[in-house]
Amino acid sequence: MRTAAVVTAIVVCMVGAGLARAEIGYGPIVMDDPTVLDTTDSEFRLDIIYRSLGEEVGGFLYGTPAADVADGDDEAAPVTPIDADWLAGIGIDYGATDRLEVGAWLPFVRTENGNSSSGLGDLVLKAKVGLLDGTRNGIVLSGAVNATIDTGDEDIVGAENETEVLATFLLSKKLAVWNLYLNFGYLDTGVDNGDGIAYGIAAEIPGENMDLVFELTGSDVSVGEDDPSAIYAGFRKESGEKEDFALTVGSGLSDASPDLIVQLVYRYAF
Repeated sequence: MRTAAVVTAIVVCMVGAGLARAEIGYGPIVMDDPTVLDTTDSEFRLDIIYRSLGEEVGGFLYGTPAADVADGDDEAAPVTPIDADWLAGIGIDYGATDRLEVGAWLPFVRTENGNSSSGLGDLVLKAKVGLLDGTRNGIVLSGAVNATIDTGDEDIVGAENETEVLATFLLSKKLAVWNLYLNFGYLDTGVDNGDGIAYGIAAEIPGENMDLVFELTGSDVSVGEDDPSAIYAGFRKESGEKEDFALTVGSGLSDASPDLIVQLVYRYAF
C-alpha cells in the first residue's frame, strides 16, 4: 500500500475525471473533476506517469521505513531506495444513474534502482455522487470515495498492505475567463498515524481546442518528517468530440514529494 498511499497523498487522486455527457469535457489533469457521467455513459482512461523519487520518497514507497528497522520489527528489512518509477494505469468509469458514477483503475508499476522490477499495483475502486449540477451559480459539487485494495504484486508494492480510503468533496466554479477546481478530503492509509487531510486546487484557462491547467496538490500525511505537496503545469487538447490528450509536468515542493512528475493522459468517451 506504500505506493498507493503516497501516490494518493501527492496527487490527491490521480484517476477518474468525469464527463458531463458522452463527449470529452474540460477538467483538471491530476486532480478529480466533480462532474458526474450521464446515465449509461462511459469513459476509458489511460495514464502514463514517470516520477523521479529521491531517496526519502523512494524508500517510503517501496521499502520498509528505517524507523521500523530501528524499532526491532521482526519483519523489517533495510530500505533499498527506488530512484524512479513508471506507472501505466488503465481505468473505466460508468454513469450508473444521473447522479452516481462508479469506476476502477489498475496500474502496472515499474521501478528503477540500478536494477528494474515490474508488476501490478493495487486496484482502485471509485464512486462519485453528484450534489450540485451547476444550474445554480455555476457551482458543480460532488462527493467521492476511492478505495485502494491490496491486489498488487508484493515484490513491487510491499507485503504489509491495508485498504486505503480517500473520501473527498469535489467542487468547480466557472469564472470570467477561467475555471476553478477544489478537492478537499480525508485520507486513511490503514496504518498507524497514516491518516489526515488531502487537498488540491486547480485553475483552468480554456482555449478554442486546448486548455492550460495549473494544479497544486498535497496532504498532511507525512512521509518522514515532511508533508507531500507538488505543483503542476500542463495542457489538455481535444481530438474530436469523444477523445482528448493531456500532458502535465510537476515538481515536488517538499522532501516528501518526488523531485519530478510527468503525467500523460488519454481519455475516450463512449
